[in-house]
Amino acid sequence: MTLLTCAAVRRRLAAFYDRELPIPELIAIESHVSGCAPCFDQLEGLREVGHVLRYAAAPGPADDWTGLQSGVISRMRAEAHEAWTERTRRMFDDMHLVWIGFASAVGAVICGMVALGAVQFHPPNATTHWPR
Repeated sequence: MTLLTCAAVRRRLAAFYDRELPIPELIAIESHVSGCAPCFDQLEGLREVGHVLRYAAAPGPADDWTGLQSGVISRMRAEAHEAWTERTRRMFDDMHLVWIGFASAVGAVICGMVALGAVQFHPPNATTHWPR
């Protein structure tokens, strides 16, 4: 284990606080700080500065409520616009697409019925032989 002087520890105290040092140095500084009151006080001072800076940088509650109503209304409209009932209603807004889809489906059913009818009503021909 490396024994460090107070001056060496204080030079590295900020890096120690940010955990930027290699593991052996972290251990050596931790053991020094746990037994040295002045270095421990310096480390506590760094911690307090960090807490104060985080508290000062934290945004406070917004006192400005302008734009809240319009934001809520626009979100409600966006949600209503994307609801499945609205999407279904929009699907039937342009009826010519519905009619095209319906006619295509009917045509496919008729083609299927004709093909099945041709296969079903075709009598088997026992005299037909395949060429060898």
